[in-house]
Amino acid sequence: MALCILATLLIGCSHISPVGLSKENPVIMGKSFITSDGIKVTIVSAIEGDQAWEILQKANQFNPTPTTGMQYILINVKLQNVSSQPDPWEYLFVYWDLFELVGSSNTAYHTYDDNVVLPEEGDIRNTRTIMHHGDEANGTLSFYIPQTEKQLVLTWLGSTKADQRFFAVKAVGTHTLIPASTLSPTGPVEATEFSGQKLTPINQQNNNALAGTQIIDQATYRLTVDGLVDHPLSLSYADLQAYPQISQLTDLNCVEGWDFTAKWTGPDLSAIFADAGVKPEAKIAIFYTTDVPAGYSSLDLSYIEDKHIIIALKDNDIILPPDRGFPFQVIAMSKFGYKWAKWVTRIELSSDTSFRGYWESAGYDNNADINGPALQSGQ
Repeated sequence: MALCILATLLIGCSHISPVGLSKENPVIMGKSFITSDGIKVTIVSAIEGDQAWEILQKANQFNPTPTTGMQYILINVKLQNVSSQPDPWEYLFVYWDLFELVGSSNTAYHTYDDNVVLPEEGDIRNTRTIMHHGDEANGTLSFYIPQTEKQLVLTWLGSTKADQRFFAVKAVGTHTLIPASTLSPTGPVEATEFSGQKLTPINQQNNNALAGTQIIDQATYRLTVDGLVDHPLSLSYADLQAYPQISQLTDLNCVEGWDFTAKWTGPDLSAIFADAGVKPEAKIAIFYTTDVPAGYSSLDLSYIEDKHIIIALKDNDIILPPDRGFPFQVIAMSKFGYKWAKWVTRIELSSDTSFRGYWESAGYDNNADINGPALQSGQ
């Protein structure tokens, strides 16, 4: 079996190239390279400053509390095993704690230091991921660094100097930083009751993810609404906040047998679709997500309108945490959880009622009604 740790995994590229072989000529963020063992590596995004601190604070995962002049930076890394070994018994061990971050001061910051946070829902809590042929894995690395650090380079460490690979990370300081002394030590207050009913605390809400938690940068996020519309939209997070915010008490029911109750708050999808001008021939809305870019799931437009379906920016009055789908989750009330799309980047209005999303293509019922069958007949 091909049992390799990350240190031996990064022996080198299959072709001679100076890119990625030194700090002075790193791989540009967003670009990929393939190691000699067939692992495609991409640094997807970096979140810094007050936004990174707030993400960790809401998940109660910051340690230590940032002091004046310090900040967290979250770096999302994507790996894909594209090796030419299709045998499912061939696999690689990837160790996520073999990273370091170096800035303009030449100080190295490590993921294995005690003061570094490994987010609970990032596929890296146990530091190791097994990757078979064709597998993808996302991990979010957290570093605690001075705000003065610039021109960051993320290094994937190897057992020898020749094993190292270097990636450029956007310079910090592009966001307005909030001094730690001005931030509440407890953050926003989570609602415990709504409409006379007790709510399930966020930290007790079960959750599933196909490819680990997706980290989306609020500052650059755009929701595309297109397809059979008169006026295609490109909405920022602030645009979504500007719509009237509606709160609903709704249970999320999973086909695995668990459920929870929460207060969800956000805009009505019908209001967004009204601004786009939906054409009469449109019958469904298809939700495209960062973890399933080919189309995660769909909902009938008649259902969205009749049920006043919202996209939740908040869960129990707390800005939606990354693992719950930040910037929003589709609140598909009375439908199983596989219809509750997260990390949505595009909504297409379509007439193609034969479309089937990720779980529906795997045999799950397209209606997904909680009082109906979870699987299609014959499955």
